[in-house]
Amino acid sequence: MKDFKILILMVMLLSSSLVAFSQEEEEEEEIEEVEEVIEETVAEGIEVIKGVFEGFEGDSFSFNYKNEDNEEDTLFFKDITPEVLKTYNLKDKKYIGKKFEVTFSFAYEDEVDEDGDKQQFIKRTVTGLKPLD
Repeated sequence: MKDFKILILMVMLLSSSLVAFSQEEEEEEEIEEVEEVIEETVAEGIEVIKGVFEGFEGDSFSFNYKNEDNEEDTLFFKDITPEVLKTYNLKDKKYIGKKFEVTFSFAYEDEVDEDGDKQQFIKRTVTGLKPLD
């Protein structure tokens, strides 16, 4: 009888441990889901800079600007909305050296490289231009 009571106690302890472990796994999964939502929310947005148009080369439009550390930097854009290009044909050299307020959207996207590795990059799209000169 004593062995039976010990066996029942062991089964009860084991089952309560399994329930606690299961709850802990569920909590971890919920935390991961929340972190993914936060990451996706932070991963997209709109930004505005004041920059000088440097030109179009290859497949990118470039703007020189001062970053948050007040240092010269360059942003490259492969995508510009058709409305912006209709108003400002940036492939025309007459805009080189002109200062603009540049509004752009950004999103983090995944891409698989030639080795099959997943790489993350920032896709920036110019959505608005306002001349400042």
